Amino acid sequence: MYICVLNPLYELGMYVKKNISSLGGLLLLLSLTILTLGSCSSDTDKFSIEGRFMNFNRGELYVYSIDGGLNALDTITVQDGRFRFETMLSAPATFVIVFPNFTEVPIFGEPGKSVNIKADASNLREMEIKGSKDNKMMNGLRRELVMTAPPEVTKKVATFVEENPASIVCHYAVSKYILRVPNPNYKEAVRLLTLISKERPTDKYVKILKNQTEVLAACPAGERLPEFFLRARSGKTIKKDFCKGKIGIITVGASWDYESARTQQRLISLQEKYKDKIAVLGISLDVSKKQVDDFVKNNNIPWQVCWDGLVWESPMLRTLGLSNVDDNIIIGWHGTIAYRNLSADNMEEQVTKMVNN
Repeated sequence: MYICVLNPLYELGMYVKKNISSLGGLLLLLSLTILTLGSCSSDTDKFSIEGRFMNFNRGELYVYSIDGGLNALDTITVQDGRFRFETMLSAPATFVIVFPNFTEVPIFGEPGKSVNIKADASNLREMEIKGSKDNKMMNGLRRELVMTAPPEVTKKVATFVEENPASIVCHYAVSKYILRVPNPNYKEAVRLLTLISKERPTDKYVKILKNQTEVLAACPAGERLPEFFLRARSGKTIKKDFCKGKIGIITVGASWDYESARTQQRLISLQEKYKDKIAVLGISLDVSKKQVDDFVKNNNIPWQVCWDGLVWESPMLRTLGLSNVDDNIIIGWHGTIAYRNLSADNMEEQVTKMVNN
C-alpha cells in the first residue's frame, strides 16, 4: 500500500488540467492540499526551479505538489536542455517533478527561494539539486538509499527521521520509502510520523498522513474489510457486501492521473475475462462531478464509482485506509483484505491466481 502523496503522475500528454479554486487535505501519493493565494504578491512570494539536462533536449515534464505548493497539475517545458518553472508560494512546500520515464524527483521549495537542478536524463539517480538545506539533505538520503539493500531501507529512513524530525524532507521519505512499497511497515511509519508531527504540529499534510497510516496499521492485509457505506455518483449506497461471493477490487482514481486511466482499462479487461467472479468499485478524487462523469464516460467504466467532492478529506479514504491516486484494495472470497496498492501488472497476476484457486 502506498501513501502519499500522490501516488506519482505518469506518462505525458494525458492529464486533464482544470482550474481548481480549493482542495482540502493531503497527499499521494499522495497529495493536493490547495493554498489560498492572496491577490497581492512580491518577489518574496515567488519560488522557482531552474534546470539543465544532458540527453534531454526538448520535451515536457509534469509537476505537482503533495502539500499545497500548487493548486493543480502543471507542466514544465524543456527547450535546448533547459527549463524554468516559477510559482507563487506562501509557505514551504514539497513539489514532485515527473519525467517521461516515470521517475519522480522531489523538490523542497521555500518562498523567495530558487532551486537549481543539473542532471543527466539517462542517469537521474545522480541528479544534483541545489538551493536549500532540505534539498541537500534529500540528495544525500537518495544517494545513500541507492546503495542500500531493500531490507535495510526502513532502518536508514528511520535514522534520518530521528535525526531530522523537523525537516520537510521527512514526510516525503516516510511516504516514499516506507509506505509506498509492496509490504509497508505501518507501525514504524506511525512511530516516525508521530516524531515528525511533534516537530511540525501545524503541518496538515503530516497530520492527515499520520491519521491514515494509523487506520492502515489497524486494518492491514489479512484483516477483514471494515464496514463502510459509500454513496455512488448514481445515488446508490455501496456497502462492504458489494463483492459478496466474488473477488473484490476497490480502486482510487482521478481524471488528472493518467495511470488511473490505464489501471481502469486493465480492470475492465479483467472483469470481462472473469465476468461474475470479480466485483469492482471505484472511488474518484476529482473535485467536480463533471470531471468524474467525463472520466467514467471517456474510459467506459462499467462499475459504480463513488464520489463526494471532498478529495483528500473524504471519509471514504480514511475508512478504508486509502490515500494515494491509483490506490487499490484486493478482497478475497471471504471478505478478507488480500492485498493493498498493487501495480496494474501485479493486480492482474494476483487476481488471476485468486480467481483460479
